[in-house]
Amino acid sequence: MPNNSRFDRWAASYDRDVAESDARGEYPFAGYRAVMEYIYGAVTAIPGARVLDLGVGTSVLAKGLHDAGAAVTGVDFSAEMLQIAGKNMPGVRLIQWDFSRGLPPELAGERFDFILSTYALHHLPDADKLELFKDLAPNLTAGGAIIDGDVMFPDWDAYLACKAAAGAEFDDDERDGEFYLVYDEMREALETDWDASFIPMSPCAGILVLQHFKLNSNSKE
Repeated sequence: MPNNSRFDRWAASYDRDVAESDARGEYPFAGYRAVMEYIYGAVTAIPGARVLDLGVGTSVLAKGLHDAGAAVTGVDFSAEMLQIAGKNMPGVRLIQWDFSRGLPPELAGERFDFILSTYALHHLPDADKLELFKDLAPNLTAGGAIIDGDVMFPDWDAYLACKAAAGAEFDDDERDGEFYLVYDEMREALETDWDASFIPMSPCAGILVLQHFKLNSNSKE
């Protein structure tokens, strides 16, 4: 994970920067609003859903879900991001924690209808993503889902096309610590335990939906 001081400094302008990138249709945030709207629709289809937002940030998504009646818990490692989120959502449980270490101890045994993450998990290498998903499974309700919206790609062709278009702006995994999910590369590992699907939202954004076979009422087992 990156140093949280970077995100503390970015907190004040983060939402504006993201919106401007999305409006221009440029990497890395082209498709951001579409990602948020899709996830909002999925969650609010279940009234009063219990939601855990990993990397809640300034609460762009979480506030909308909270206002729609979801029971939201937010986790982020940036104190400044959480301060803004707390002002936006007074009374909502917010926890400062680095989710690359798993879930905060106080959430042990709690179950959620949705565990969400938006534009955060790309800081984890793929092996760590898989380990986190495994660790989160016991915290899902029966039929519950992990939904991850982020910079991600269906295959290497899409990844390389985005990288070529972005040029020097593209964040390299080794250099910048950003590890973008390429679904075709992860499919086999994911489908060992999960009913997995990938939904493209823009040339550089996608949504990964995971439901665990053992918790899914439509289990293949």
